Amino acid sequence: MLFEGDDIDDVFEKVDHCRNGLAGKSLVDIGSGESIGRVTFSAGMAECLPIDTKQTILRKADVALYNAKTEG
Repeated sequence: MLFEGDDIDDVFEKVDHCRNGLAGKSLVDIGSGESIGRVTFSAGMAECLPIDTKQTILRKADVALYNAKTEG
């Protein structure tokens, strides 16, 4: 997700709201109606600076996502 012009703290709140909305939801098999797992959500946040290129933005976001996944 990209949030243009938002403060990083505001973005954190928006992403956390999404995470909370998904947390604990079950994946259900349409045929049987059985629960087949839980929904999980990981997000890494990186701030885009005027000096960033497409590559540095993607790199920062990728590192942030990896950190989010490993830190739980």
